[in-house]
Amino acid sequence: AETFKRVAYQAVMNEREVLMRQNDDLMGEIARLNGVIHSRDADVRQMANAIAGLEETVETLRQCVGGARMHAKSNAEASQVVRAAAQKEYATLRKEAERLARAAQDNDAKGVTLRLPSDGSDAG
Repeated sequence: AETFKRVAYQAVMNEREVLMRQNDDLMGEIARLNGVIHSRDADVRQMANAIAGLEETVETLRQCVGGARMHAKSNAEASQVVRAAAQKEYATLRKEAERLARAAQDNDAKGVTLRLPSDGSDAG
């Protein structure tokens, strides 16, 4: 009976030793996984910050595009105003040129010759 107790005690102690080693292994694995989790958390935070930075950049670009569109519209409107003024001026100059051409033809028909002063003065 004493031998049975000793063998049973030794078996329990061996099992206890095995369980303690397994417990240590599990604790090490838990610590390793916690490290992985913290590392991944840091990666996720870093990615979240990068995404936030990209979102700010996208918003800035949207504002720039909006500003560029406004400038383009403003430039187009200004071009139309300038074009209209140039066309009006061209029409005025063309009418004046036509009037002068008709006057020259009338003078030719009447035999009138315009003489310019040879000294460049307006003595005429």
